Amino acid sequence: MYTVVLALHSTIRWIVLVAALCATATAFGGWLGRLSLARPLGVSGAVLVAAADLQVLLGLALYFFLSPFSRAALSHPGAAMAEPGLRYWFLEHPLPALAAVALAHVGRVLSRRAPDDATRMRRAALAYGAALLLFAAAVPWPPLPFGRPLWPF
Repeated sequence: MYTVVLALHSTIRWIVLVAALCATATAFGGWLGRLSLARPLGVSGAVLVAAADLQVLLGLALYFFLSPFSRAALSHPGAAMAEPGLRYWFLEHPLPALAAVALAHVGRVLSRRAPDDATRMRRAALAYGAALLLFAAAVPWPPLPFGRPLWPF
């Protein structure tokens, strides 16, 4: 079960990153180009939030139930903080990812409640752009000490 959920989590990260990139590009295009892209922004924001929610659900299942790294870290948090590998999976990976999901949600809500298109695009561009950076920072890229392969298959 662990390997299946981990493979799904590793694959869906690409959907999240592409969705965040598309939502950010749409928002910046509307903001800087002064275009009314409300419908494409709504769709790209909805896809981003849905993909991020699925990703965080899989991540939480790994974190609390399936991962041997998290199980070891949660049973001895003090020791986990001293061990770089456990600390990465205990805090350094999930915290930026959760912050990015929160930013995506906040950006979607704030852009939908904006009084006009310019404000809608600006709010979405800033929130989705920050979420994209945090999502990218949370990915365990292969060259990093605790990196994972780009594709789990």
